[in-house]
Amino acid sequence: MRRATTAARPEGRTLYAGHASLDWPDQPLQRWWHAITLMREFRGDGHVAALVSEGFDAVEALVLDERSGQARLPRSLTQATRGWSDDEWDAATGRLHDRGLVDEGSGLTEAGTAAREHLEHVTDRSTVHAWAELDDEEIGWLTEATKPF
Repeated sequence: MRRATTAARPEGRTLYAGHASLDWPDQPLQRWWHAITLMREFRGDGHVAALVSEGFDAVEALVLDERSGQARLPRSLTQATRGWSDDEWDAATGRLHDRGLVDEGSGLTEAGTAAREHLEHVTDRSTVHAWAELDDEEIGWLTEATKPF
């Protein structure tokens, strides 16, 4: 993991850069947590860049995620932790509907699904150079080791 985090470039990735400026902990579990945090923020910063470049604002990004059915948190908790009101959430949903990305129900249209897949592809592509530092066996081990988290 440390090789991957070292290969991750900080340009345009403020959360990653901030965490990367911290000293590596001495304890193995803390080092593991630090490495996971670095890679999470590295990908997250890339995802934010992809969202912004595709014209999504913050609440639209969350609505798109929630409508995909793959959100990690329910709408109520997402709104509460991010401070979005029902009116703001509904307005963002309306904007996405006007763009043809969400349907009248609670899901995404074909265009919405394609937009979300595109965002994920762009995000993944922006991180590949860091993961290229690891071989398939190492990536397989990391995948299994991090599943519980």
